[in-house]
Amino acid sequence: MFAEQIAWAKEAGVDFVIAETISWTEEAKLALKEIKDAGLIAVVNLAIPKGDKTREGHSAAEACKILEDHGADVVGLNCYRGPDMTMKLLPSIREQVSCHVAALPVPYRTNEEFPTHMYIEDPNCGCLDGNVSHIALDGLTCNRFEMAEFTKQCMDINVNFIGICCGADPHHVREMAVAMGRKPIAYKYYPDMTKHFAHGNEGSLKDNNKADEWLK
Repeated sequence: MFAEQIAWAKEAGVDFVIAETISWTEEAKLALKEIKDAGLIAVVNLAIPKGDKTREGHSAAEACKILEDHGADVVGLNCYRGPDMTMKLLPSIREQVSCHVAALPVPYRTNEEFPTHMYIEDPNCGCLDGNVSHIALDGLTCNRFEMAEFTKQCMDINVNFIGICCGADPHHVREMAVAMGRKPIAYKYYPDMTKHFAHGNEGSLKDNNKADEWLK
């Protein structure tokens, strides 16, 4: 299966292949071998479940080191975990490997009790016996500033393949790019809060005594 997909990608002239959302180190090694056998750059990202280990019991750092030793050009994490629970594992990965490190969390507020979005519960939602999983995650979505902060933290520890996984919205991606000091095409739509009717400072209600009255 991997060989067939990679052959199609190579025929299309791709620059590299990403093997991702893999929870087994051995499965990741199979995908990696096929990518390298095809002569392509390999990015291999693991999805680490609850317990902070792969299904075989490797820590994220151990698994990434194994993949680097088998020829991966980029190793890291994607999916399952939100920014905080992804960042929890990234420093040890960065310490273990010398290749590029990738980080692409889901934009949801996962936590120590529910480190992945697969079985997360929302105390404010009475649906699905509390498990909001993939269809009622709205109330747990990170805002653009949380994703920007994650990006800055990644840059601080030299994680250099930074992105976002399932649930991403354009404003998340734009804010992450801005956090890296870039101005993407969509920057022309960047909100200018100085012009906000209540919170701005350019002739807004905030500048006159009628603000409280108008906002009631």
